[in-house]
Amino acid sequence: MLRHYGRAASVLLFTTLLIGCAQISPKMTGSAQALNAQQVAKIMTWQVTGRFAYRDTVTHNGFTAAILLDQHNLRPKQTQLMIVGPLSLWRATFNATDQEATLALSDGRVFHATSIDALLRANVAWYLPVAALNYWLFALPEPGSHAKINRNTAGEMTEMLQAGWAINYSEYQWVDGYRLPKRLILTKGPLQLKLAIEQWNIKL
Repeated sequence: MLRHYGRAASVLLFTTLLIGCAQISPKMTGSAQALNAQQVAKIMTWQVTGRFAYRDTVTHNGFTAAILLDQHNLRPKQTQLMIVGPLSLWRATFNATDQEATLALSDGRVFHATSIDALLRANVAWYLPVAALNYWLFALPEPGSHAKINRNTAGEMTEMLQAGWAINYSEYQWVDGYRLPKRLILTKGPLQLKLAIEQWNIKL
């Protein structure tokens, strides 16, 4: 039930995500940008809510959905990812700890694996790099993998290439004194994911 959705809804949200008033970011010196990155890296508990549009540019299949990602990196580590389709017609809820992960679908089916990434690969026809998003959402490279980074004149990351993914950051926002991404696009081969973060909740 998660595999095929109308192109019309996808195009509608793709357009909506691109509409909005451009915001001019205050410039950050190199030292200020480095300090912001150090402070952001220390955030251990947080939540984001927003909208995303997923598309395969070869088959033109895709869907749009609301997303909630709740991350608790203190021990015991816990992750919750909730994805809700248009008009709440379907829902996928992922819960994970260091030991196991579960996927509960709105039709009552429940799946188990070692991680959310493994559940996505095994049970749905699309993929979201959840482990890496723990870093990419903060404009940080995932540790243990080489990354190529480009920045704008304000010192903000505009593009990162890592693990075969291209992550483009088009807009930032201030959240509790942190400079954090608001709009980003993830691309890998024919797969494209546009994410608009509507709310950040920094808990610790």
